[in-house]
Amino acid sequence: MRIGATLAGMQQNLGTNITGHIPTRIATFDSYTDMLPGHPTFSYRGSTGITLGSSSYEHLVAVNQVGKRFYNEMALGSSYPTPVWPGGKSAGSPTSSMDHVQGDWRNCSPDWVRQMYNKYSHIDAAIAMNEGSTAPDFYSGPLWAIFDAGTLDRDGWDISFPFTSDKNGTFFTADTIEDLMVKLTQYRYQRVPAKHLKETIDKWNSYVDGGKDPDFAREADAPMHKIDTPPFYAALIAPIWHDSYGGLRISGKAEVIDLEGNVIPGLFAGGEASGGGQQHGLGRCLVHGYIAGNSIVQMKG
Repeated sequence: MRIGATLAGMQQNLGTNITGHIPTRIATFDSYTDMLPGHPTFSYRGSTGITLGSSSYEHLVAVNQVGKRFYNEMALGSSYPTPVWPGGKSAGSPTSSMDHVQGDWRNCSPDWVRQMYNKYSHIDAAIAMNEGSTAPDFYSGPLWAIFDAGTLDRDGWDISFPFTSDKNGTFFTADTIEDLMVKLTQYRYQRVPAKHLKETIDKWNSYVDGGKDPDFAREADAPMHKIDTPPFYAALIAPIWHDSYGGLRISGKAEVIDLEGNVIPGLFAGGEASGGGQQHGLGRCLVHGYIAGNSIVQMKG
């Protein structure tokens, strides 16, 4: 981009199904896979991770870097639909997307807006992601699954090696929540104290007693369980972004295009470095690589 390249398709990830981007695997850096010792990558990850079933999320509380809940835990592994297209009343918008009328009062009606856009919990996550940091040094910290011995009894999680490791910073054990807060600071990306964790767990336990979760309405999704039986555990939640549709704008010859629509001589891109394609993975890489290779050998000089 420093030499003028432009981007394409940056909005397309918003229109994709995000199943799996919040993992079914915790307590590992690479939550997309379940590699075991002996695999070439295992020495880098250090743990296989605890694999969760769809109902397993009821047994944990998810917190952000300062130890606050930010999400309905039962929605962590949920799939979200594509945004409204082509629109129309069945989709909750006054007109079809192609017939959108600029200035139409219905476009600004709160009732229409509420129907047009579903509120997903990841909005709450996005709002909370920089909590604990201040301008100009904003940063997001790690996410943690907090659970206890009762979780292991109820859902049968195996926390032995290689599923967890006490050496790679993705899994911590303590006899009290206060001690767990201290141990979380050992993780290399835990830049702020998880100072609200004790308060969060106490509040959660009171919600279980009351049978309601006023923060994220979790009671309608699954049974609620107290986190009050030591030892207590914290396992890293590592979100996945396993493909990208946005990237550098390219021509039909895989040439990178600049901000004025002209080819940048000698610069090619493909695969997930390029933007504007509704495909990902090896197929996209091979096709673009083939096209770019042919374009390069045809260049004069």
